[in-house]
Amino acid sequence: MKFVYLLLSLNAVNCIDPLVWTNNGFVQGIHEKDIVSFMGIPYAIVDPANQFGETLDVPPFEGVYSAKDDSALCPQQDEINFTIIGTLDCLRINVYVPEGANPDSLLPVMVFIHGGDFRRWNSNRDTYGPDFLVTKGVILVTFNYRLGPYGFMSIHRSDIPGNAGLRDQWKALLWVRDNIAAFGGDNDDVTLFGEDAGAASVEFHILSKHSKALFHKAILQSGTVLCDWVMAEADTQAPVKLAKYLGLDTDDVDDALNYLYTIDPKMVITASIDTGLIESFKPTVEKEFFRVKPMIKDKPSELLNEAKLAIPIIIGFNSREDHPNMRYFSHSIDSNFKRTNSSFRSKIKKYFNLDDEDLDEAERLVKYFYISDENIGPHTIEAMLEFDADFSFMYPSLRDSRYYVEAGATVYLYTFDYAGGRNYMKNRFRVKLNVGAVHGDEIGYLFQQSPNIQPRCSETNEDKVIINLMTYMWTDFAKTGNPTPARHVFTWTPVTEEYSYALLGDKLQMIHHPYHRRMAFWDQVFEIYGEFMRW
Repeated sequence: MKFVYLLLSLNAVNCIDPLVWTNNGFVQGIHEKDIVSFMGIPYAIVDPANQFGETLDVPPFEGVYSAKDDSALCPQQDEINFTIIGTLDCLRINVYVPEGANPDSLLPVMVFIHGGDFRRWNSNRDTYGPDFLVTKGVILVTFNYRLGPYGFMSIHRSDIPGNAGLRDQWKALLWVRDNIAAFGGDNDDVTLFGEDAGAASVEFHILSKHSKALFHKAILQSGTVLCDWVMAEADTQAPVKLAKYLGLDTDDVDDALNYLYTIDPKMVITASIDTGLIESFKPTVEKEFFRVKPMIKDKPSELLNEAKLAIPIIIGFNSREDHPNMRYFSHSIDSNFKRTNSSFRSKIKKYFNLDDEDLDEAERLVKYFYISDENIGPHTIEAMLEFDADFSFMYPSLRDSRYYVEAGATVYLYTFDYAGGRNYMKNRFRVKLNVGAVHGDEIGYLFQQSPNIQPRCSETNEDKVIINLMTYMWTDFAKTGNPTPARHVFTWTPVTEEYSYALLGDKLQMIHHPYHRRMAFWDQVFEIYGEFMRW
């Protein structure tokens, strides 16, 4: 590997570790099998005097920076045991390089943005291990960004305009542009990809004039800017509400902010959850300020109307998106499965700005399509899951693709439908479903994961085939802009008026107009109520 090398002596044992010069100084990585890893490199610093706003630049390193630890994570609630974890010293980036890479023959770069509903998760290799992708001849970059109140508080002021987490992502992309060549990566051949909130984030960067020059291809996995769970209205009184919950009785936003800066971030996360404010800490439309670059200057549907996308893009979803935990509508059904607060109504109300009469009509229309005149109960669970997947993932992906096709972009659609031993979310949440793929399941076939992440994983030969197929398609797309796997008999054709999808399952095949009846229904709903979309 043609990096600079440093000879170290430890307990009289000589070892050679790779060194790379970055804009902040030398970083030292570690050899692991056929991969050289540089983990936990700081790319920005949270400003102690403005923890919800713009970051500070990283000062030059004092000596050689040891890039061997990816354990940093931003403040959040753990989704498994619900403990509050993380610190604000979390804006770190990881670079994984195939053995043999060198600055004289630059490789394509794949930059991944993790999901987690803008409030949880991180980029560490326990979940997003590089082995499967990097061994296919690309450089993989992952990174953390601020979450919850620290990433998405907006008070419509120039110092806290909102979308700080997206600005962190932008800073990470700038770091890639300025430093990746030293690792053997081509900053003129960058594919930005993500899952869930990470996929929506990718699309915000596509639609932002400040970011789109920083990458050249994109992959959206189970998330677009049109999904109903992505956007929120800014709560300009959020600092006051959090401060009051934490013990300061004030109505002054500045006093509240200064108080919050002295509070342990874990307590701020706890307060955000306990008060319900966590739901408002999402991407939001920003007001414009002098010398402040807005990450989101208008609602997504308007941004898409203006889109002139020239880069190739993959957009897709999983076949059973919303099965884990019934998390998006379980609040709508009590222990006796009696109707308490309609999932249909609450989701429609959140997405469309309708008066009560139109909301009643829309609710009746959607409810009748999915469960006819039935009351919500055990016998309607499958239909409710279907509704939620359609409304929150599948139809937004279809609508999204139409904007780009109309703009002249090359768009590839897919449905991931494989049920095997590495289905990530099924294993993580112990979902007993022997068919299809739930939300996030594809992650297990793109990234190597540690045993504690895949506790019940028993990898089969069939799983290994899917790993190879998925990673070849993703890396071939990164290299050529075409995901058709060169090593397999399957042609993944881009979207035309036929709206063909690649079905990625036990067999690879192109399917035309899948879910046609359900998608046609939502076409009618949006034709009726589209002018009332909040986003």
